[in-house]
Amino acid sequence: MTVDFPYCTVKIQLLQPPMEIFMSRVAELQARIKEAQAELDDAKLSERADALKRIKEEIKFYEFKATDFKGLLKSRVTQKQVDEFLAKKSADAKKAAAPKKPAK
Repeated sequence: MTVDFPYCTVKIQLLQPPMEIFMSRVAELQARIKEAQAELDDAKLSERADALKRIKEEIKFYEFKATDFKGLLKSRVTQKQVDEFLAKKSADAKKAAAPKKPAK
């Protein structure tokens, strides 16, 4: 592009700016979400470790035994429990997908 002034003529070349400059609002928000998710994951790991440490100290301080927690925590899941869960989940999905009969 050429611009004429009274005493001179100036030639201006317009360059195409890099696409990063025109990052869309959606792309910007997605990048911020990704950064925030990584920060959240780090914070969870840190706080989880602190919580576990406090719990272990209190268990030791109050002299709890494994029998004190019987029924509160499941240490193992059997294959039978997994199969029952999956069967129930599948049945619920089929029930939800089935067309409903009109009421008379």
